[in-house]
Amino acid sequence: MDGNNPIPTAPTGGTPAPGGAPAPTGGEPAGFTPIMTQADFDAAIAPRLERERRTAVKPYSDYESIKADLAAARTATASLRDQLTAANEKIKGYEADSAKTRIALEAGLPYGMAARLNGATEEEIRADAKALAEMLGAGTPTPPQTTPPLANTEPPAPGENATLLNFLKSLKGE
Repeated sequence: MDGNNPIPTAPTGGTPAPGGAPAPTGGEPAGFTPIMTQADFDAAIAPRLERERRTAVKPYSDYESIKADLAAARTATASLRDQLTAANEKIKGYEADSAKTRIALEAGLPYGMAARLNGATEEEIRADAKALAEMLGAGTPTPPQTTPPLANTEPPAPGENATLLNFLKSLKGE
């Protein structure tokens, strides 16, 4: 039997209902018309299938936007991770420079020599500073030279300021 031919049914034995359809018998509800062809079945089920398709797609309707948001978040995360790595490397460089400067000054080396110190650890930097200090003869740190004040050794100021300076010296008792 193909889909267009009516499906054979057993005689119902009832009197025909108005409109030519057989009257329902004991097991069939009133107003029921049996589906006789595949086309009738497809037509009867089509609204239900369409409704199911709409409800099945609705929860996933924003899938593409969520997918795009995820891609953007991954890109941003990768960018931030790169920035963090760069910042950490910069901090390590600053810390190493600070340690070299501190060790150079402790070893009695001039400030400008701190950049010339080598080593990955503080012990290696200290050993390099010690060797460099011995080579330069800097052995012990020297305190910075301070210039004594020029109180009485200053020459007198020329011109109109000389009078004011003499007045100030007299107030101070010099």
